Amino acid sequence: MSRSTAPRPADAATELAATRGTPRTRWLAALIERRAGLIALLTLAFAVLAGLGASQLRIDQRLRKLLPDHFPSVAGMDRAAERLGNQSDIYVSIASPSREANIAFGEALAAELVDHPDLRWSLFRRDFEFFERHALLYADIEDLLDLRRRVIERIHEETRKAAYGDMSLLGDDEGDAAKEGDDPLGLDEQEIRRRYGLDQRSEYFDADEGRYMVLKARPVGDSSDVEFSRRLQADLQARIDALDASRFHPEMEIALHGSFVQHSTRVKRLQGEVIGGTAAAIAALLLSIAVFFRSARAVLLVLGPLLVAGVGALAFAWLVYDVLNLVSAFIFAVLLGLGIDFGIHVLARYRDERARGHRRPTALAITLATTGRSTLAGGAGTGLAFSALTIADFQGFAQFGVVATFGLVLSLVAALVVMPALLVLSERVRPWAPPRATRGHGGRAGRGRRLIPVVGLLALAGVAAAAYGAVHARDLQFEVDFRALGPKAEEDAERAAEHQVTYRDAIGKALTVAPAIVLTDSREQSQAVYRQLMALRIMLPEEAAALTPIPASREPSLADVVSPQDMEKEAPPPEDGAPEGGTKTPAETEPTTKPEPAAGAIGDDWDADPEDWDAEADATESEAGAAEGEAEGEAESEGEDDGASEDWDADPDDWDDEPRDEPSRIPGVDDPRFVALGQAEAARTIPDPETLAQLRAYSRQRRADMSDRLGAVTSIDAFVPTAQAAKLEIIADIRARIDDKRDAMSKDTQAEIDTWYDRLTLTEPIAVDDLPTWVQQQFVDAQGRVGLFVIAWTRGSKADYENSRRIYDALGTLVTPQGEIQVAAEFFVLPEVFEAIEADGPRVLLLAGVAMLLTAVLAFRGVGGPAVVALVVGSTLLWLVALMLALGWKLNFFNVIVLPLLIGMAQDDAMHIYQRWRETGELGPVLRETGGAVFLTTLTTVCGFAGILFANHRGLQSMAWSAVSGMTLALVAAVVLLPAALWVVQRLGRGPKPAEPAPPRDEEPGPR
Repeated sequence: MSRSTAPRPADAATELAATRGTPRTRWLAALIERRAGLIALLTLAFAVLAGLGASQLRIDQRLRKLLPDHFPSVAGMDRAAERLGNQSDIYVSIASPSREANIAFGEALAAELVDHPDLRWSLFRRDFEFFERHALLYADIEDLLDLRRRVIERIHEETRKAAYGDMSLLGDDEGDAAKEGDDPLGLDEQEIRRRYGLDQRSEYFDADEGRYMVLKARPVGDSSDVEFSRRLQADLQARIDALDASRFHPEMEIALHGSFVQHSTRVKRLQGEVIGGTAAAIAALLLSIAVFFRSARAVLLVLGPLLVAGVGALAFAWLVYDVLNLVSAFIFAVLLGLGIDFGIHVLARYRDERARGHRRPTALAITLATTGRSTLAGGAGTGLAFSALTIADFQGFAQFGVVATFGLVLSLVAALVVMPALLVLSERVRPWAPPRATRGHGGRAGRGRRLIPVVGLLALAGVAAAAYGAVHARDLQFEVDFRALGPKAEEDAERAAEHQVTYRDAIGKALTVAPAIVLTDSREQSQAVYRQLMALRIMLPEEAAALTPIPASREPSLADVVSPQDMEKEAPPPEDGAPEGGTKTPAETEPTTKPEPAAGAIGDDWDADPEDWDAEADATESEAGAAEGEAEGEAESEGEDDGASEDWDADPDDWDDEPRDEPSRIPGVDDPRFVALGQAEAARTIPDPETLAQLRAYSRQRRADMSDRLGAVTSIDAFVPTAQAAKLEIIADIRARIDDKRDAMSKDTQAEIDTWYDRLTLTEPIAVDDLPTWVQQQFVDAQGRVGLFVIAWTRGSKADYENSRRIYDALGTLVTPQGEIQVAAEFFVLPEVFEAIEADGPRVLLLAGVAMLLTAVLAFRGVGGPAVVALVVGSTLLWLVALMLALGWKLNFFNVIVLPLLIGMAQDDAMHIYQRWRETGELGPVLRETGGAVFLTTLTTVCGFAGILFANHRGLQSMAWSAVSGMTLALVAAVVLLPAALWVVQRLGRGPKPAEPAPPRDEEPGPR
């Protein structure tokens, strides 16, 4: 039987289809037909390799990953990590009704953790014995001088009683003073703890009267190392379980807390949410594709290549970045939602061409030449929009843009090459029988005409909404409180914790907030920094602004140094004679008349034997007494001991004639040397002259902000007493007086003195090396050097941009005599992130818009394509602005990334509708076929972003809701506003002519 050479009607259409497009599309169709098996094998090999790389990818939620390494905040944190290692602690809470049981368990656990390889140190009990033994060196000079006075008076009274019994030899004033000697001198252990603040802080980190205690530990590794964190926490939990808390108390509960634990918990939770969200997105995609195509084969054809592309993108991210930042965490689900558009459009067009009766090669050629072209153009536009993100410094933009661009390229290859190859292979095994093409459109045309007014009204409403969005776009605010973007559960837990006892109460809330760290190059620089910051911490903002010197009495106590609790600033109580609410200046604090000095020396300025008193010269006149005291003081300083005092007369009758405003006549009280020390201390102000000169380097407003934001400051120098030489001199005087007159004292007084005498044996100043180990270990860097950094805690929420910006501007750098220092703090990242977004946002959107128009021009070579794309994209963005204003949404650095994404998505929808309209010239078939595909691609992309809603993170959820809303609006713009505009164009006679009907199915044999 001879084959007819006359072409059938379908052959003309086939030949026409085969000649469509460029030589490249025809070559690609032929290549796919010939090498389908090889393409499938290469794809499988790529999937295996990509899977291995993607399995190594991790998520790093730290904000520092949102900025490049050269930014000051990131560089500072890197330096701190290199110098100090990890600075996040683990807190083990121990809670039971018994304080004794809590202490027993804590000590047992502390013993378990000694020399733990993964812990730099652990601390349960702070042994204050060192500070109690050296309490007098941590006292104020005024307190020591007061102690010296009370000791002299007590000795004087003791020796008087020994000589005269209870017979009073003193006048009223000095008798009252001497009688105070009957009271304890205030050097017993309880009084020392009270006077110097040691009783204000427990040796343990405890709260609720010891029913809640905490053990503090510093891991050697960083919390971002998920495997290290998991291993360490598992080991700690195993040790805790081995101790069996119930043995110590049946109601005892043990838990792990702190930023180290929180970070690793967040990482694990986010990884679980990513897996859950991605799985939900894939399930939704499966269902959507199955319903739309009514074919299991379609599900495999679309999703199979797309999954390979997504895994390939993750492997690429691992090669380039090693970790994903918080914004890019759900990139796989997003790529599934975006990339599936290409596969759906291509497969839907292929199905339609097969339904029209074309054979497989012809249908594939037509698909690649038409829908493939618009798919490539739309993908290129979306890819270029994402590429615009890569220029940003903000790594939330840049990393997302790089990975998404690479993923889109792979998705295009999957949709235009891999999926057709699999389609060819599947049809060779079992031909696909698509549904028959629909022929009659009369009834639908009638319904279409009736829908014209409705579509017109919707289009007018859309124009009005776009106008509203354009007018009020400036009213759209940016979220500046990062707390509003974090996990809702954590914020609720923090609120609940305000009414509960937590580890923060035991540790001290001032010490559980993120600190700022000042790295120094020398001990001298550390001391200069500490003096600066401590002066600013003590001063009120107005005092810091004016550099008003303040009394040294406002220096923090030892208790505040050991464990700062309150970071709030309070106005100091008014000094005696100062107006209410005021602070005395140095001139006001200095006495107007100086008391005349009396004779004095260390230990031997008077004799307790009354018989010797009568032999002494009478020195009732102040000038003579002063001169004689001066001479005697010089003699004493040369080591002479005359054993007698000549500054007062023992005759009580003469005492009544003494003027009452004279200095104390108890020998030694008004020693010139110690009077001078007291006057110098009273005149001493903060800051000292050297620090004052350094503070002048800052502006007035900056000094005020530095003072206002500083909450607490500590360094190794905070634990070293000041003015030790003067204090040791006073202590030596007290010791010498007691040693000299001990035998003249009563046994009770001697017994009392024996309980605290060891505190008077101090002869050497305290150095850093003398401090307890538990103090030193907190200030040791990774190289084993002590005290080369200063830690400052600041006031206000660090998650609030405005507050963190203020702290950043005030404390970002410090000036010292040795040079400028960069301060490091995790929360310094936040203001730099906002600045980066503010700088990058306009550039990114501008480049995305240019890319959108450029690809439209290249695809359609005219003004029609760019105009259509601009209409759909512009309407989508303006509608989204109007919706966000109506719902009270704000922009943030998570959802802002959706804007360039929507440009690409809306452009893709517009180009598919416009391309098909140019082919057919009829809106009905375009909306039925391509409109259905656009609807499905929107649905699947929404499913991809909806997976992000599984994240317990309001910032990521805001990105998902913005994307879902924007894509829905893009769909409305593409299938309502754009058809309305094209209808107007057709009514004006400017549109394409309707195409001839496709040849009937029975004009062409079935698939081969």
